Amino acid sequence: MENLGKFKKGDAVKLHGGSYLITDLNGSGAVGEVYRAIDVQRRQHCAVKYNYGNYSSNRKLFYEKLLLLTQGRAPHPAFAWPYDAGDRGNNGSFLLAMPLKEGYGSLAPVMRGEAKLSAAQRLDLARAVVEPFAKLHEAGYLYVDYSQTNIRYRREKDGSFRVAVIDTDNITVPGGNLGLEGTGLFRAPEIILGGKADFNSDYHALSALVFHLLVGCNPLDGARSGSVPFTPENVRKYWGEEPCFLFGGGGNPCRNAQATANWNALSDKLRAFFTYQFCASCLHGKLPRLESGMLLQALS
Repeated sequence: MENLGKFKKGDAVKLHGGSYLITDLNGSGAVGEVYRAIDVQRRQHCAVKYNYGNYSSNRKLFYEKLLLLTQGRAPHPAFAWPYDAGDRGNNGSFLLAMPLKEGYGSLAPVMRGEAKLSAAQRLDLARAVVEPFAKLHEAGYLYVDYSQTNIRYRREKDGSFRVAVIDTDNITVPGGNLGLEGTGLFRAPEIILGGKADFNSDYHALSALVFHLLVGCNPLDGARSGSVPFTPENVRKYWGEEPCFLFGGGGNPCRNAQATANWNALSDKLRAFFTYQFCASCLHGKLPRLESGMLLQALS
């Protein structure tokens, strides 16, 4: 049998709710491996994720949270919501069964400006990205780990966009001490400084991702923050302790002429939304951030 990673093609794995036959390796990363599989009971294809168990500092509570997720329903069809789980033993690893989301591409080329999308198409894509997370927040969940690879998209024949959120084991509720921080520079300053995720930090992360999608750069990555080496110490200083919005007049101006042009082309209500969301008072926790539903309204 072909060795794909942890499992071989043809391996049968058992989770709490049923058995799954491994057919192929879809991909792997720092926290696990995702396989294409057959759900034997349902007689349909699905995704099975083997999570190494190194994502959370509280593995037991993290796994118990996953079991609760499998008992609920996705608040939006974009989410590859886990519907079955299984513990792999003493090493803290576990398995998840999820709907298979195929035919979607990473947001990374859009963020890098490589995808040839018009300003109107970027707005349509941004709305498609925000909608499932607004529903997620309404249902009382946090996403935490916003990234260009966790959120994927595809163009439909009619020109509209469809989004898939393929990484869902990081979804949680406020107040749980799961050690989840997210990754990259979409994180809120308080998370970079070691704080716990909550709705406020989730609103920042989603807004930062959408800003990057529309404008072409991170909202806090300007001339000041970009003039120093990219080290953990400088990330902590310029994105955690001393964050400054590019278009807020605080001494960290945008370095990219195209990004500046993209910003100027946004609607007044979108510029007003981002100006508030990334103002010094919000960045330093003195004012609450605007909710994801308000971001969706600003994009309309």
